[in-house]
Amino acid sequence: MKLSDLLQFDNIIVQCHDNPDADALASGFGVYEYLRLNGKSPRLVYGGRNIIHKSNLVLMVDSLGIPIEHVDFLDNPQLLVTVDCQYGGGNVTFFSHSANLLRCRGNAEFG
Repeated sequence: MKLSDLLQFDNIIVQCHDNPDADALASGFGVYEYLRLNGKSPRLVYGGRNIIHKSNLVLMVDSLGIPIEHVDFLDNPQLLVTVDCQYGGGNVTFFSHSANLLRCRGNAEFG
């Protein structure tokens, strides 16, 4: 699948793993920005019990204007793209939904 294939969906959520680190934030923000620059209104989210609090990550989010949201639940998106994680891996909150699920693995591969 190509990134351009994501543009067929309207209600898109990009989900990072719980307690996101710099690479999860950067990966999620990259996908988010691609979608936004192509006319979509995605959401960038993460779950888990902890909000982002490490000073370097707070600085990253603030300096780059990363619109990340900590969520406890998700509405039913048309498409959920997970970045830097996969359901069942133990580092990501599974939100029950019936969305199409795509996992970003490295250099914009999807499957």
